[in-house]
Amino acid sequence: MSSAMMTPFAAMFGVVGTLSAPVLPQRSQAKALAADFDRQQRAARAQWQGERERADPGARDTRSEPPHGSRQ
Repeated sequence: MSSAMMTPFAAMFGVVGTLSAPVLPQRSQAKALAADFDRQQRAARAQWQGERERADPGARDTRSEPPHGSRQ
């Protein structure tokens, strides 16, 4: 490849890298936030189920999720 062809290719590669640089950390952060949200939801559900079982250990409730109005 001649240097006349290599220069535009290198410039285009640099521009693409510069434009995509903010996207990669943003996707990584979104994945981390989603994982954290899932962890918090599982912890809240486990806490709710534990409280329900301690309140009435003999009761059988077919619901597997807390009521819609209760948010942690």
